[in-house]
Amino acid sequence: KVFILLKRNTEDLNERLAARAEAMLEAGLIEEVAHLKRLGIEKNPNAANAIGYRETLAYLRGAIKESDLLATIVKNTKALVKKQKTWFRSQLPQPNRCLELS
Repeated sequence: KVFILLKRNTEDLNERLAARAEAMLEAGLIEEVAHLKRLGIEKNPNAANAIGYRETLAYLRGAIKESDLLATIVKNTKALVKKQKTWFRSQLPQPNRCLELS
């Protein structure tokens, strides 16, 4: 078996994460989550913890300011990426059987 790893430098990845979070907000994330909140999304912990949803629900409850929403989404997404990288490293075979691509 050969495993191919796609790797981005940290600066590029952070820029992409921030751009994605901005795009989510511009596309109506707050309105979407407000609608889902009315439908009872908070009763489904998996859905309520999705990227951007958890932070937006906190904003809608008044726990964070709107001005902090974007930064909070980006910060929590970076933490998830770090956790995923750690998990993948523990799952991969010996390094000599992996091909790393940038």
